[in-house]
Amino acid sequence: MSHEKANRLSTRVKDYILHLRPRSWLIVGLHFAVGGVVAASAGLFVDYRWLVLIAGAIIWAVLLNGGTLAFNSAFDKDTTDIGYLDNPPFPPPGLGWFGFWWMVVGLVIVALFFNTVFLSLYSICLVMSVLYSCPPLRLKAIAGSDIIINSAGYGALTFAGGYAAMNGELSTGAVVLAVGFAFLFATFYPLTQIYQYRYDHQRGDRTFTVWLTPQRALRFCTVMLFISFAFFIYGMIRWRAHIFSAFLLLSAFVLWLSLLIRWMRHFDTFPHKKGMYDALYLWGFVDLIVILIFSGV
Repeated sequence: MSHEKANRLSTRVKDYILHLRPRSWLIVGLHFAVGGVVAASAGLFVDYRWLVLIAGAIIWAVLLNGGTLAFNSAFDKDTTDIGYLDNPPFPPPGLGWFGFWWMVVGLVIVALFFNTVFLSLYSICLVMSVLYSCPPLRLKAIAGSDIIINSAGYGALTFAGGYAAMNGELSTGAVVLAVGFAFLFATFYPLTQIYQYRYDHQRGDRTFTVWLTPQRALRFCTVMLFISFAFFIYGMIRWRAHIFSAFLLLSAFVLWLSLLIRWMRHFDTFPHKKGMYDALYLWGFVDLIVILIFSGV
């Protein structure tokens, strides 16, 4: 193989990997791990159960999430900055099939080595990934369906997947927390579209934020925030009523609300992309609080 061909091959492989968006893996994997830690509680380090959690998180974050994002990029053909990837290279040939089979590899591993509840959750997310990006449905271009798919997948089912990977079932507490995270992702998701608003609008995609307009989307986020924390507070009152728990939840709620209020008040000058990443940090803060309060529910 000539040096030039080797360079082209290396560049193409790099492009495939970039479209898996490795910068997202840790974030998604950690949210998955939150569900697992809550499920395992003090038993996390018994009989090497932590290895099961790490394996599940890698499968979910790298294979399912990475394949989902690559599959999505194959149809979006983005040339501007997108989530977890700045200045994306043009999608290499066959990226859609690459992303699809990347997800299927994860499905096979889960079927062979994990329980049926985890397998069911993975399968649901794989189907949603295809319906979200691929024509003729392409649900991401239909206002409302895009936020439902993402809130269910990244918000609820990622947490539930971690829980199921460890316990093989979902408790009532796990379901309540998963629903809370679904609404928290509904709070976060429009923030990922605001800085891409003009690009999506010009391309003709009817994303949720394009349909609603960015300012109204921020008001929607505020409503979703209240609903999300209503579920977390309900869970606290039912299973973990304590002044320290209330303080932690209130702290997280105030930080989220202050970000959204500042964004609405200073919309024209607000750094929209930075605001999205600030919200990601706050998401991580909520993950930590859920572990501290709800382990073992």
